[in-house]
Amino acid sequence: MYRYKFVRIKTGKFFMKPKEDYYDIIEVHAKDGWRLMQIFDRSSHERYIELIFEKQID
Repeated sequence: MYRYKFVRIKTGKFFMKPKEDYYDIIEVHAKDGWRLMQIFDRSSHERYIELIFEKQID
């Protein structure tokens, strides 16, 4: 069985640049056993990207 975690990162209005360093967020979650599954880009409509993580649970 797997557990999923969704982390939203806001982006700027004009240049769509993430307001947080998503590399650091990925590293922190990886150390806790989470695996990055996908980066979902919603910046063209809703001004955020979403990192989707997966972790196997027993």
